[in-house]
Amino acid sequence: MVSSNIYRHPNYITCAKHNKVPFPVGNDGPVRLLDLETWTEVRRFTGPVRPVWGATFSPDGKWVLAGSEDTSLRLWDLESGRQLKRFQRHTRSVCGVAFSPDGRYAVSGGDDSTLRLWVMPGPDAEEPTKTR
Repeated sequence: MVSSNIYRHPNYITCAKHNKVPFPVGNDGPVRLLDLETWTEVRRFTGPVRPVWGATFSPDGKWVLAGSEDTSLRLWDLESGRQLKRFQRHTRSVCGVAFSPDGRYAVSGGDDSTLRLWVMPGPDAEEPTKTR
């Protein structure tokens, strides 16, 4: 078993389909992308300053979506690390996130006892996002 004091208490870990990069989410704010073989940090996604409680990869492996105690979801481009969108509709912590199989939608669940359906951005990542 590999361990590191940086990732001592992860809340959530998910892996891309190729199982090369785990995605630990911890109590210290930033979300990190790690190389599974070397256990080194490949990228740090900035945004939430509060703990992140859930994260997932898009079905095509291009995006990462994470839900935070700060009541937001953030969508990042996996390759560049650029934040594409910040979704804000929950009134309490976001506890879980998932993409639809086609990646066009995402769902989030929060401590506010709500499930929210989100329309993901189009290919240019600039079109408006709606909730239902």
